[in-house]
Amino acid sequence: RLTDHIMPYMVDNGAWTDHLKGVEKTPAELLERTLKLCQKVVDSGAGVRFMVLPDVVGSWPKTKSSLESINLPMCLFKLALPIQDGFKVEEVESLIEKFKPSYLFIGGSGYSFKKHAIKSLSFLGLPFHVGRVHKLDHLCELSLIESVESVDTSTFSRPQSKQRIESL
Repeated sequence: RLTDHIMPYMVDNGAWTDHLKGVEKTPAELLERTLKLCQKVVDSGAGVRFMVLPDVVGSWPKTKSSLESINLPMCLFKLALPIQDGFKVEEVESLIEKFKPSYLFIGGSGYSFKKHAIKSLSFLGLPFHVGRVHKLDHLCELSLIESVESVDTSTFSRPQSKQRIESL
């Protein structure tokens, strides 16, 4: 059950899963799906830490364009602005002005990009959530950066089965 956890949920927009399936959703579809999922989390009795605004995996120009095309309805959830490969600081600042996010969600193609984005954007004073960290040493390195508030890991950290959890 969702309420079995004591921490609130970070609700992603699902763009990565769509990308892996070769499906491209419109910004409006991503936003609608994310808002519905946030409501489902709240209805279950759990909390939403933040929700990720629509993005296009690996492409800042497409992400920027999609974000510029949406008008966010009244939203009760804290927002995370997604950052992708090719971002420009001044464009990020413009989108921060529009959406007033509480977090920057660092996506992008790889770990070197993620480190570059954190270094380039830390002056903005927003905490970072770093997505899809694949190596334990990268996870440890990120944990030492004060402005990195949270990280989501990839499959290396997920047990393969319930039996594995019980054996630990």
